Amino acid sequence: LASGFRVVQKDWDQLDRGFHRCTRNDLWVVPHFEKPIPLNAQLAAVYARAAAELRDERYGDIGARIVSFCGAALREGVDAVGSDTGYYTWTSKELLNTLDPALVQVVTLHYDIKPVHERQALRRVVEMEQMDRFSHEDVDVLRTRLVRGRAQLRAARQRRPAPQVVSMSALSWRVETIRWLLEASVWTTVDVKQVVADLDDLIEGRFDGDGRGYVRSVGEGDSVLWLEDQAALLTAFLVARRVASNGTWQERAIGLADALRR
Repeated sequence: LASGFRVVQKDWDQLDRGFHRCTRNDLWVVPHFEKPIPLNAQLAAVYARAAAELRDERYGDIGARIVSFCGAALREGVDAVGSDTGYYTWTSKELLNTLDPALVQVVTLHYDIKPVHERQALRRVVEMEQMDRFSHEDVDVLRTRLVRGRAQLRAARQRRPAPQVVSMSALSWRVETIRWLLEASVWTTVDVKQVVADLDDLIEGRFDGDGRGYVRSVGEGDSVLWLEDQAALLTAFLVARRVASNGTWQERAIGLADALRR
């Protein structure tokens, strides 16, 4: 199980919050840099549960950081952060120009940055516990330097043009984010009232006039009912009933289930 988490973490944004969508090759060297919010919310629930059941706070820290990332995206109406290779990658020259000289060795070793002209993704190759093979200095000293180096790289990256954000027309994307944040609340700190309120706001005015389910938009927009939206909402209603202990969500779940059977 732990080895599986180590594989997944290769797609973790090494300088900020959130996981990238997938890898572009079998060696997990270069991610596809898009960050879908529903998938991150699902991972938040997995990491939070792993922290509780495996008693490993490293997983709890990751889960909490993903919850923060997904919660902010949800408030801003963002369903995905777009892929942007130039934003997430570095040349060795850029690192040398960004980092204090004392931080270069530990950062380039940890992230396997080679002295080449091509842009490179940050990926954890040499862990702190293995760093004594390359340096006579204490691991805690090196770890402190790595933290400082990451902070300097993050600050430099934030000065770059940010990747585009995506808001999907599919209702299911936002609903899945809400559902998994509610699931995560069982294992970690989540503002359940706020997330439930987000779900309430999302469905307001969307129930079809003929009682067939929820439409993707209101007014003159897309009034077609999509089965993936209904399935996502039905699941979210049931999770909200369980987590928030509110019978209203059970009534909504029953109403939607009956509508889908017609």
